[in-house]
Amino acid sequence: MPRDPERTRGRYLFTLDGRPAGIDERFVLGDIAPGVWRARTTRVGARPTFRLESDVRVDVTGLSVAVRWVGSGPGVVREAGAELVQREGAVTATRTVDGTAYAVSETRGRLNTLAHAVSGPLVLAAVGGTDVVEANVLDASDPSTFLAPVALRWTTAPASADSVLVDEVERAGTAYDWVDSRTGWTASMIVDRGGLLLRSRLAAPDGLLEVRLAEVYGPWPEPLRWGLPG
Repeated sequence: MPRDPERTRGRYLFTLDGRPAGIDERFVLGDIAPGVWRARTTRVGARPTFRLESDVRVDVTGLSVAVRWVGSGPGVVREAGAELVQREGAVTATRTVDGTAYAVSETRGRLNTLAHAVSGPLVLAAVGGTDVVEANVLDASDPSTFLAPVALRWTTAPASADSVLVDEVERAGTAYDWVDSRTGWTASMIVDRGGLLLRSRLAAPDGLLEVRLAEVYGPWPEPLRWGLPG
């Protein structure tokens, strides 16, 4: 991955019960104008085969994400896109799945952009509980619900100091216990002082899913400086 003095590039690795999960997520982020930040992520998976792109933008008006999906395999959505915009405590969503456009919807809550590199501030904002909205990417077999906005309830609590080895350097952070009251899923998430997610360990139905920051090139990211809206 090339070094860039003005942009941050990195990579998250996914494992399931300690074994490679067949998923890889890479990101590039930084400011693109005074007061405007952008993060682009690409997640590639093998079961099913897919490519998920998230283009996140933060500015004085709020937070938005454009999601693009390309999939292959029996019974899997082939092509889909969604635009989710957070303004004044609500998320507006539009989406198109396999050529079918769905009506605009609005849901109260904070936007989860699906990009791990900018998810740390939401973990911090959820201390004591907060309503969250995200595009549904869990089931790519049902076009009627795929990428539709889903309302969740995140509750986090700081647990202990912890650290993660990134590029053979120990990076300090705080571990947070996380629970989603809608699904009942639980996790431990480590976030550093600048708001960057270093690692997530999620107790998923099919095993322990770990997402770990493995590489960073360029300036160390500090998502809290972006001033993500509440």
